[in-house]
Amino acid sequence: MIFGAVGIIFQTVLSVCGLYKIKSAPVVMSWDMCLGIGCYGVSFILWIWLLRVYPVTIVFPLALSLNLVATQMMGYWCLGEKFDFLQVMALICVAIAIILLGVSGRKMI
Repeated sequence: MIFGAVGIIFQTVLSVCGLYKIKSAPVVMSWDMCLGIGCYGVSFILWIWLLRVYPVTIVFPLALSLNLVATQMMGYWCLGEKFDFLQVMALICVAIAIILLGVSGRKMI
């Protein structure tokens, strides 16, 4: 139901934030690295739970496309990366695909 969609979003945010913290850690043994590994670990456990409860044909494409969007946004906001026109158009296409998948899988999630 609604928890499936929220779970996918939460898993994506945890995954992207965990990877960002791991990549931005100044040294291997730091709080940033520990926080990143912790977020990524919780994200993995949530991912396994989502795959057990909901159909893979809905969960996997939604999570993958949300990861693409979240990674682009994190790169723009936190790392100062620039967007060009093609990247914006690609993100719009991904957003439309997410909406279509969500509407088609509404009965399952």
